Amino acid sequence: MNDLDRKRQLLIELARARAAMTRQGAGVRAGLDVSGRLKESVRSNPVPWVVGGVVVAGAFVLLVGSRRQATPAPANVWRDLSAKYGPPREEVLPTAAKTGVALAAITAAVRWLLPIFRPLLVTWISQRVSAHVSRGDPPPRPR
Repeated sequence: MNDLDRKRQLLIELARARAAMTRQGAGVRAGLDVSGRLKESVRSNPVPWVVGGVVVAGAFVLLVGSRRQATPAPANVWRDLSAKYGPPREEVLPTAAKTGVALAAITAAVRWLLPIFRPLLVTWISQRVSAHVSRGDPPPRPR
């Protein structure tokens, strides 16, 4: 084997080693990309992540809520205040909380159901528009 063949062989081995190192480096980078892997996991399996989040939040509320103890108000506070300012008003917070929960539930339902009913809506709208166009009705005039 002459010197020129040996140099070519060494260059080929060097190129292979560089390619292998590049692949290994890309693998290490992909392995260390925690946020990317987490996003992909959430995209591919959203239901377990949502259920797990609800369970963790519920456990947190149960643990923290059980440790908090309300301090009772002195007995004469309400009597003195009602004598001075009148009886206390009704609480508005429960109504607002119910409204917020209802709006959140409606928003979640729309986000989950809209992709299911989108083809039906598109078909219905296109049929209405094509029927309107085929009748030859003039467009409505602006007021």
